[in-house]
Amino acid sequence: MQSIWAYARFAFINVFQIAFIGFLLMGGAWMWAGLAMTASFVICDELFEDQRDRHYEHPGVLLALLYLNLPTMLAMSAIFAFYLGDTDPLHLAVLAERTLGMDLVANRAATSASDLMAAGVIIALVYGSAGINAAHELSHRTHSVVDQAVARWLLAFTCDTTFPIEHVHGHHKHVGTAGDPATARRGEYVLAFMVRSTVGCFVNAFAIERKRLAAMGKPVWSPANRALRGQLMSLIYVAAFYWLAGWLGVAVFGALAINGKMYLEAVNYIEHYGLVRVPGRPIRARHSWDCYQAVSSTFLYNLTRHANHHVHSRHAFWEITVEPTAPRMPHGYMLMILASFVPAIWRRFTAAGLENWDLDLASEAERREMAQRGWTPAGPQFAAAE
Repeated sequence: MQSIWAYARFAFINVFQIAFIGFLLMGGAWMWAGLAMTASFVICDELFEDQRDRHYEHPGVLLALLYLNLPTMLAMSAIFAFYLGDTDPLHLAVLAERTLGMDLVANRAATSASDLMAAGVIIALVYGSAGINAAHELSHRTHSVVDQAVARWLLAFTCDTTFPIEHVHGHHKHVGTAGDPATARRGEYVLAFMVRSTVGCFVNAFAIERKRLAAMGKPVWSPANRALRGQLMSLIYVAAFYWLAGWLGVAVFGALAINGKMYLEAVNYIEHYGLVRVPGRPIRARHSWDCYQAVSSTFLYNLTRHANHHVHSRHAFWEITVEPTAPRMPHGYMLMILASFVPAIWRRFTAAGLENWDLDLASEAERREMAQRGWTPAGPQFAAAE
């Protein structure tokens, strides 16, 4: 009998959201509790690793945990929008009073702007981590209409509903090559990468969809265009925030969406930074950075085992295994993301790994590819040869 822990650990992000909904309902200084919990996660992430491969006998349980992100994120967003406005069109105060004995209107009055900002940081983080990572997993389940729909509604929180199109049909085909906007170039600053990747992936998604529709004999401007329909999904969330909190709600939703999207792009940045693949060559474990820190792996549905995900992109997150030959990140995702914003620290964190990749993992063809891009491979012998 498989242990309950094997399944329950992937519910941590759901439990975190439910706990944070409780903090939101209590208002005031409780809004800061989410930040305190997140800080503890960063610390714990550096203390524990998990390289065990497991077989799951009841994958439906894990799939249900992915679906659970949508209702919790909707509830979180609705309560947060209530605090931004001065009305209550959803009658949340009445519901809270009847079910929890809680005076939500009084809690709103006791909540300061700084309290709301603290809560907004966590909500954006949830949009960009729980929402996007659950959507990432579901978007690979291209055989399921339900999974595709849930994925896109999750991604609509970050106005990134074109992600399933470009990610599945673009990034997984071109990863590591110069033609992949989601692969960070060596020496590229994370904010510059975010802009390039966001624009490039958006343009590519529309190009992929245009080609698909042309093959079906349908025009680009039609209801069959998934990229266009996705923009309407995001607009529905914008309209909902306007209904609940007016133009302030719209502005805040925009800020949350941008910050959530930045989290996704920061993850993209660290997952393939500085690695190279020759176009047309097979995707190998060496073309993605792996990370086996327990908290990162648990909260992000094994996304951290990124090498195996790219080698076997049809595998569900519970089927992803450790790749012994993949390059390793020196720290967990949370710390690596923070480090990416400080170039001096980022270079220190990545120097040894890039040198090992250049000397021991890269093929001769990949070293030539680096030379064509104007990159000097790491290592003392290459530096001496300059």
